[in-house]
Amino acid sequence: MKIFIVASLLSLSSVAFSQTTPATNANFDQMKQMRLKHIDERIAREQTHKSCVSSAADHAAMGACKASAKAAGQQARAAWKTEMSSFKAQRQANKKR
Repeated sequence: MKIFIVASLLSLSSVAFSQTTPATNANFDQMKQMRLKHIDERIAREQTHKSCVSSAADHAAMGACKASAKAAGQQARAAWKTEMSSFKAQRQANKKR
């Protein structure tokens, strides 16, 4: 009997969470596009780093590749944080409506 009650509560809670509003779908679509863009940018940075390492002839060149990749990653993280903070602010503004 307890298992039946627990199972029914779990199924009801999943139904409640599955109902979405158009605003939630818009937020999801926007977040999905942001994440996909971020993944594509990260792949491009890694490809650049890979080509730099492939063409390196000595340890100094490898070090330059590492420094370049690190700087690019830090710049990308800063841009991502800015983008996410503006997205969160927009989402909070939409919740207040």
